Amino acid sequence: MIGLFGIRMHGVRLEDELEQLITRRALSFAFYGLLIVVLVVEQLQCAALIPQFAWSNAVLLLAMIFLLLAGIVWSKLRYYR
Repeated sequence: MIGLFGIRMHGVRLEDELEQLITRRALSFAFYGLLIVVLVVEQLQCAALIPQFAWSNAVLLLAMIFLLLAGIVWSKLRYYR
């Protein structure tokens, strides 16, 4: 009984480590993705290729949520194939 419980707990611990890895990869994807998006949009605005707009907290929050979800999907596809 204890041996079976130990095997099951080892499986849970491995799943937790995988979920932590997926979360870390998704967060790093979202952070660097948002950084690149902000830099590119600012450069395009300075070159007058796109119209000027102010970065509000709502716009940044929506961009971060979108990139975080994209990072989670990308990480899960990468590790669950």
